[in-house]
Amino acid sequence: MGASWKGGTVTKVPTGGRNHTGQITVRHHGGGVKRKLRKITWVLPGKQRYEVEAIEYDPNRTAYLALVRSEKTQERAYTLATEGMKVGGSIYSVEGGSDWSEDESQEFMKRLEKRWEEQGYGVPSWMVPLGWVPMGMEVCNINGKWIRSGGSGGKILEKRDGRVLVAMPSGEVRWMKADWTAQMGIPQTNMKAGQPIGKAGIARRRGIRPSVRGVAMNPVDHPHGGGEGRSSGGRPSVTPWGKPAHGKPTRAKAWHPWVVTPRQRAWQKKKA
Repeated sequence: MGASWKGGTVTKVPTGGRNHTGQITVRHHGGGVKRKLRKITWVLPGKQRYEVEAIEYDPNRTAYLALVRSEKTQERAYTLATEGMKVGGSIYSVEGGSDWSEDESQEFMKRLEKRWEEQGYGVPSWMVPLGWVPMGMEVCNINGKWIRSGGSGGKILEKRDGRVLVAMPSGEVRWMKADWTAQMGIPQTNMKAGQPIGKAGIARRRGIRPSVRGVAMNPVDHPHGGGEGRSSGGRPSVTPWGKPAHGKPTRAKAWHPWVVTPRQRAWQKKKA
């Protein structure tokens, strides 16, 4: 876990919470340690083996990244590192074959694993169509969009008519296309995930500026401000512009028809 690969990083330009005119549009943002963005290839081009050259920390997410090199083209790329992945290991990416039965796909994977063990590559990590994943197995990085945070994983519940039913970490259960690519396993969690903010300096290094309570302000600055001595604000929590801050639904968007069991929204969790 040394220096990052220069060809796969770009400088992240901080906004400080300001828009193009310089006005603050997001409060409590600013400062912080300089970061670089990794150019991540979420779905690796298929039908080839990739060798893992390094497992690297990424300050922009809670999962580790794997720096891999293609066996065919010798090109390097960043992708998500799953549990058990080590330097010198392999990732095999598959394109097509989503119409194969589970028995056919498992037979193909077993033959390939056996051949790789004979060649000294070891057991690979798999990036395959969702329809190939055995029932009950955990998956992540579905179609390069879903389940990418460290330690999170979805579970395969059912397969039917070219679709796969996946239980998401949020509690949502939804159908997904069987030909979408997914990684088998769960992402490796880095040390940052769940780390307590023990002092003000840690927050500042993360780019989080101080937050002043509304009840500590004057009435000209906040609806909760003013009053004699210590006061509670005298009304339900609101933003500095008078909008309800807790518990009010902010949208009435219908769920996608492929969602079988919706996840709880924030205001529903508040009531529960």
